[in-house]
Amino acid sequence: MKIQFIQGEMSMQDRDQIRCIINDNVSEITSHMTGITLIESQPVEIPDAYTIHLCAKGSYQFDLYMQTDMKTLVHIASQMKRAPASAQEIPMYATEFFNILGGRIVSKINLQYQQTARFRPPVFLADPICMDAIQGNTMIFYYRYLDGGVKIEGKFSQNGT
Repeated sequence: MKIQFIQGEMSMQDRDQIRCIINDNVSEITSHMTGITLIESQPVEIPDAYTIHLCAKGSYQFDLYMQTDMKTLVHIASQMKRAPASAQEIPMYATEFFNILGGRIVSKINLQYQQTARFRPPVFLADPICMDAIQGNTMIFYYRYLDGGVKIEGKFSQNGT
């Protein structure tokens, strides 16, 4: 079963299944690797957001973004290190966390839909990026953690090669 695109738009059934894959893995991997329990929420403001981005290309293209605040990044890095993380270590640990999360999501999509896509290592951006206008193949998730927020955005396109 392949991801179905009709006039460039993903089918509703595939969209719902992929939303579940992304949401379930964000919650599971975050909890397992960092001890953080993210609570899905309405859109949240994330002032001074940092962005981590990865891209998978193959029989489809998938861009995955995570935007969050420094407080959450510090917690992710410190929990992964199991000790306080230095300012230099925070981007390294946060990127590795997103590498594992993104790899798991891409792997689950590939398995479920018998697709092939390989992802490039994530890139840590110290500034928020302005996302393009939301399209039908864009999925956005908002989570709360303590007094901060996390935004996960996944964008699919049919032509990944």
